[in-house]
Amino acid sequence: MSLLTVYVVAVTGIQGLVVSLTNIGVILNSGDWNDQDALAAGLGGCHKLFLVLAPNYTDLDDERVWAQNILSLAKQKGVSDVVYYSSSISADAPEKRTLLSPKHLLPKSLFVKNIIEALVKRAGFKHWTILRPGCIMTNVLAPKALFYRDLFEKNTWLTALTPETKLNLIGPEDIARFAVTALRDPAKFHGHGIDLVGERLTAVKMMEALSKVVGREITASFYTEEQIT
Repeated sequence: MSLLTVYVVAVTGIQGLVVSLTNIGVILNSGDWNDQDALAAGLGGCHKLFLVLAPNYTDLDDERVWAQNILSLAKQKGVSDVVYYSSSISADAPEKRTLLSPKHLLPKSLFVKNIIEALVKRAGFKHWTILRPGCIMTNVLAPKALFYRDLFEKNTWLTALTPETKLNLIGPEDIARFAVTALRDPAKFHGHGIDLVGERLTAVKMMEALSKVVGREITASFYTEEQIT
């Protein structure tokens, strides 16, 4: 099995990750998603593109613009195969999310993902694959778990989920394996949108598993209907 040479545009503010990537042989180009020169340099000599973008919540349309620019440059640089990291939360059909107002941040961000999926499909690459991972398991571990402050401060996860609701979960290593597989055999996975789920757990079961990992008891608690409405 041949090795892939990996080129990355390193975004400002992730120095620790940059060092880790350099140590395993990844070739880095400093810049950001608005830096056309850095993007062009990062794509130079590449045949395959793994496209991963996070929303800018102050202007959700930025993500679409970034994707459009990157895909356009990738075509110019001779990239033939694209794997796009999207979202499993109905990114392929955001109109199905009818419980939330269209003005809510989640549906609005999903519509952007949906637009990017369409851009990938129509960009004219020889092969494309869309991955739609579930909730990433490590999001409830430091440092990403700072988003869930109660996990640290109160050892509890207060959620609007119901006790019966199961979340689609997956580990980042599993996502990476799928991405590499699709990049190594692009013809096999061409034209497919693939939902990635490792296991489905309720909030209670998630916190039980997390408790074992971190060595302290963490519980799930739930908003009442009155609190939600």
